[in-house]
Amino acid sequence: PVYVLRGHSAQINSVHFLRSNSRLLTGDADGWVILWKISSRRPVAVWKPHDGALLGAGAWGSDRIITHGRDNKLYAWKLGAADEAGLTTNLPVEAGQQIDGRSHRAPWLLHSLNINALNFCSFAMCYEHHDAPSVPHETITGSADNSLPVDPILIALPSALDSDAVS
Repeated sequence: PVYVLRGHSAQINSVHFLRSNSRLLTGDADGWVILWKISSRRPVAVWKPHDGALLGAGAWGSDRIITHGRDNKLYAWKLGAADEAGLTTNLPVEAGQQIDGRSHRAPWLLHSLNINALNFCSFAMCYEHHDAPSVPHETITGSADNSLPVDPILIALPSALDSDAVS
């Protein structure tokens, strides 16, 4: 390896490149998420979105992140490049510090979904096809131009009722 990023104190369960490979999102077995800036090899955001292990993470466009935890929660966060400046960068592995999730400022939470985290399976995501029936696009307020269009996505999760099905 050219470089080893050290920041998690627990095993890493999820790794995802985003923003044209300029950022790396990592998540661990304690529920911590770190967004790394690849060029500087430094964290730009560190927070603990889940009480249990992080099962998966993904990018939804250039400014939204999805995290899926063993705590039966799936979250969508707004975390664009402009949002990084005000977030905490203290790493869970830093020696001599008692770090808990409450001391870290999290990104803006857009959506929360109660799910079942069966068999440690993570979510899967894809963008809705443009030839699908027309669905009005959601708009997120609070962005710089006060209306950020969102491309619809489909999320697949393990089914709680039938192990051969997805929700």
